[in-house]
Amino acid sequence: MASIRMRDGKYQVNIRRKGYPTVTRTFTSRRAAKSWSKTTEIQMERGEFNPHSSITVDELIKRYTKEVVPKFKGSNPALYRCKTLRRLLGKHRVAELTPATLASYRDERLQTIQPNSLRREFGLLSAAINTAAIDWGISIPSNPVQFVRVPKFDDRRDRRLEDGEEERLLDTAPPQYQRYIILAIETAMRPLPDCLKRDSALLKLHPLQAMKI
Repeated sequence: MASIRMRDGKYQVNIRRKGYPTVTRTFTSRRAAKSWSKTTEIQMERGEFNPHSSITVDELIKRYTKEVVPKFKGSNPALYRCKTLRRLLGKHRVAELTPATLASYRDERLQTIQPNSLRREFGLLSAAINTAAIDWGISIPSNPVQFVRVPKFDDRRDRRLEDGEEERLLDTAPPQYQRYIILAIETAMRPLPDCLKRDSALLKLHPLQAMKI
């Protein structure tokens, strides 16, 4: 049986029926609330109703943090992202997340972080939703993260050696590495050759480090 009541200026529908958990949903209009409750009761009567979980993003990420993140290699960045998602999206029910909601989140976050950082946040949220739906058996209608676009960001460096830096670099570098440095400078070689990566002292040289060869 369905009941509708006013709560915080909105219409809250509660449906109780034998064989189903109590289903609750909130609407801004009484007409929409009555329409949804009628449709839902018909689906229950026919055995076609598949209730979505009421789990929130906060609850989802909290469980994901406890059960999945510890398995990550170097989990500290993931823990930080989990805290951010819980703080900024935690109040939303996962089943009611929409691409529009996440697009607003995207626009707000891009005011303070780079697109690549946001892409990692969305990647973690998407992974948590997929884990809940596939591994934990939580009923979630879809994964809205896949429908949200994140702008590309070109973070390539254009640093060039200034006058005198090449000479100082070659004077400081061990002789066996000088030809590699010259080759890297002349050809803009990327990434750094393995032989240079292994030499921690050489990596501390300011010009080479700035170039990110």
